[in-house]
Amino acid sequence: MNGLTGAAPGSLRVCKVWTSYWIYAPLALLLAALVFTGCANFSPMESFATVSQDVKQQTNYQVKWGVLSAPQLQSFLSQPLTVNRAVQLALLNNRRLQSGFEQLGIAQANLVEVGLLPNPSLHASTHFPLGDADSGKVGHTLSVEMDLVAILLSPLRTSIQRADVEKSGLRIKAEIIDLIIQAQCAFYRLQANQRLVKITRQIVLAAKAAYDFAQNLYQAGNIPELDLLLHASAYDRAKLSLSQSEIDLSNSQEQLNRYLGLWGGQVEWTIADTPITIPEESAPLEHLEQTAVSNSIDLGLLKQDMIAVRKKLGLTKSSAIFPAFDVGLEFEQDEGHQKVGPEFGFGLPIFNRRQGDKARLQSTLKALGQAHYSLAVDIRSISRTIRNRLLSARRTVQFYQEQLIPTHEKILQEMQLQYNAMQIGAIRLLQAKQQEVKIRRSYIQAYYNYQVARSEMQQILYGRLPTLETTNALLERGVASPTILKHGGH
Repeated sequence: MNGLTGAAPGSLRVCKVWTSYWIYAPLALLLAALVFTGCANFSPMESFATVSQDVKQQTNYQVKWGVLSAPQLQSFLSQPLTVNRAVQLALLNNRRLQSGFEQLGIAQANLVEVGLLPNPSLHASTHFPLGDADSGKVGHTLSVEMDLVAILLSPLRTSIQRADVEKSGLRIKAEIIDLIIQAQCAFYRLQANQRLVKITRQIVLAAKAAYDFAQNLYQAGNIPELDLLLHASAYDRAKLSLSQSEIDLSNSQEQLNRYLGLWGGQVEWTIADTPITIPEESAPLEHLEQTAVSNSIDLGLLKQDMIAVRKKLGLTKSSAIFPAFDVGLEFEQDEGHQKVGPEFGFGLPIFNRRQGDKARLQSTLKALGQAHYSLAVDIRSISRTIRNRLLSARRTVQFYQEQLIPTHEKILQEMQLQYNAMQIGAIRLLQAKQQEVKIRRSYIQAYYNYQVARSEMQQILYGRLPTLETTNALLERGVASPTILKHGGH
């Protein structure tokens, strides 16, 4: 007897004589090609194009897969960088971001892999006679096996992997948004440190003038040595502050270099000297919470997790019903008679019905639902906090512009008139000049705080959640801090 015995669980076995194989095997292979050709040809650039289009519509910045060529990079750096040009350059030339794009290709490759049919197994055997009665009766068997359960459940596995592709696209978008805000804040920090260096140099000049004048007075015997030492100490502190400001300026420039992906001779660039202005707020502050929740990428990632878990739960339930399903075709030859017919085998889900897997997935789904609700609450709360910080920072800058700076400018003018009339000495005039310069330094710090608050507002409207603790620490240290903003979410 030549036939089919011992098929693997969950497999499809076709058994026939050599001539019948050429009928069944091509049909099976053709079916596999027709069902899964579309999935195998799926390109990751299609998903990237969707992400790129979303970013363009939301932020007005362009992203592409692949860094700038040398002429394109030179064209960017040939002119002073504005904040928008700096952010655009970071998006086009940052290699870490390009590395993230490749993750989308990995997810697409996994999608192609899970959508392919399992390779069939081809088995051939020859049976030789052992006794004289069977002399000359040599039998041949050819069988093709394929995992039937994998074929039946392939659509569910493919849908699960598609959810992972969607998550990869959201992660890439999150990385893009993070880089936009990081490069933007780094540019503002560099710009503020440049202004602080200029202001500090003015403080040094004023302190030096006061010290030189005090020396003349001391040599003439008009002031005690203590006054001279106080002016010398103020001059030394001003010089030390200038040295630290110059170091902070260099550090902030190198931080921006990292975001821009520049090194070597490429770092010889400049930034545009733009005036300090308070633009009209275009952010919909009255609908901030709703917009932040609606655009949240982090909530979108949790939703994709829940979709994937639901699909896995459906897959688990289906595989529990059909743990094994064998279908075969058996050919039998006995005493000159040939018989052929189908063969079926079922696994009996008596003991293991994947109860643990189903309970685990159900608990995971409930946990994700609670996390989704909690994150939505956090987003609303942080949105209100950022809105309050932005409004407060804006009022502070306006107070400097409308009250403090004009008042001290007028004070300095009046003291200059009194000095010209010999009603006050040069020491008091120089001290007033130092005070006015210090107020301008605080004004630069306040304006930087406002720019960071605006960037945070943009970030949460784009769909990403800032880490307020890190930002608070940064603002407390001042613009000279080299601390890199870290952003929340996945």
